[in-house]
Amino acid sequence: MTLTPDRTLTAERAAHTEPTEPTASAPRTPHPAPTPPGDGAPTVTARVHAALTRRLGEPPITERTELAALGVDSLLLLRILADLAADPTQEVDPQRLADVITVADLVAFVDGWN
Repeated sequence: MTLTPDRTLTAERAAHTEPTEPTASAPRTPHPAPTPPGDGAPTVTARVHAALTRRLGEPPITERTELAALGVDSLLLLRILADLAADPTQEVDPQRLADVITVADLVAFVDGWN
């Protein structure tokens, strides 16, 4: 991650990190990913679920699931954001990022990039 002059982060370098190993946790029942809209483009929710599944090895439980309960720490969250950024120089506002607690918060955060 790089810090821009206005003290925002960019996803430029975090995209080049290796996925972390899934954390040991109680077994979870897999949930299907949300269905993309009719034009075939994945929804923001589907993209976030796919990124979480790729990094964690299993899909999130619900939209209300807290990221910390899934084993997502601040560094892993930045790696997930880098996976989701369409532009490798995407800026990440640290104040807004501090409000990302649940899967739904992450979806709203990423949706705010569009």
